[in-house]
Amino acid sequence: MLGIGVLLVWLTFKNVDISETWEKIKNAHFIWMWMTAVCSLLAYFSRAYRWNMLIEPSGYKPKLMSTFYAVCIAYFANLAIPRIGEVTRCGTLSKKEKIPFDLLLGTVIVERVIDVLTLLLAMVILLFMEFDTMWRFLNDNVFGKFKPYFNLTNIAIAIVVLIVFGFIIRLIFKNEKSAAFNKKIKGFLLGLLTGLKSVMQLKNFPLFIFHSLFIWGMYLGMVFLGLRAMDSTAHLGSTAAIFTLVAGGLGMTAPVQGGIGAYHLLVANGLLLFGIDYADGIAFAWLMYLSQILQIAFFGLLALLMLFLTKDHDAKKETKTLEQQL
Repeated sequence: MLGIGVLLVWLTFKNVDISETWEKIKNAHFIWMWMTAVCSLLAYFSRAYRWNMLIEPSGYKPKLMSTFYAVCIAYFANLAIPRIGEVTRCGTLSKKEKIPFDLLLGTVIVERVIDVLTLLLAMVILLFMEFDTMWRFLNDNVFGKFKPYFNLTNIAIAIVVLIVFGFIIRLIFKNEKSAAFNKKIKGFLLGLLTGLKSVMQLKNFPLFIFHSLFIWGMYLGMVFLGLRAMDSTAHLGSTAAIFTLVAGGLGMTAPVQGGIGAYHLLVANGLLLFGIDYADGIAFAWLMYLSQILQIAFFGLLALLMLFLTKDHDAKKETKTLEQQL
């Protein structure tokens, strides 16, 4: 994964002068970047609060600060291994608040589904606002890149792999010696299902929707403020900001550490459609990316320190078993 990221970074600078890019970053108006840090912090707190809302229907009430620390550590962990942060934050909160890991994982899956749906909603809005621009970008940078891999041979290989995997799982469950393992799997699935059900048992659904929109509103605010930081992009409006948010969001889903390389290429190519020179687009992408890395590292390390300094807490409110909750 890191090798792919390094390759993508090399591609970002293939036709760009690195020293010139660095000069553009140094000449940015950093007051705007400090404002993006405020938006980032608010998004972290909102995400932590929303996560608590998903956890509470299962009979647990974790401290908001513990959840916030876990969220910060998750972003920090993603810099090492893509998507490991989702597992890390569940493990962190599970240990700190005495909450079953599998239950937390179920709530995180719900969160991620909602985030994907929100990103898709932003894409749909863009399609209505700038259909030709958005479609050309997706076709050139997303659909067109994966189209060569969708052939009969690859599809057949994928089907065979799934069949073999299913056969192995069946053998494991038919083995009498694996009773203890089966029990653990059953417990894990029960916890996972409990977490997934949490969205149907929310006490305040409108507030949950508000936080879901607020998180992405802060992300949009970060991009809009970041565009103001460079003279070459300061004139761009809300449409370009939404477009850049979508492009960056797609880049961050790439299976590389912190979306490195993929984020920069998609953001720079997206800004091309708004008349921004590729070199300026790369400079902006690196400015935003480096700012985010510094913020994630600072908040992540601070969260780790605070977790060590604070006592563990038992978040249990009820004594129902997972089977009773289901």
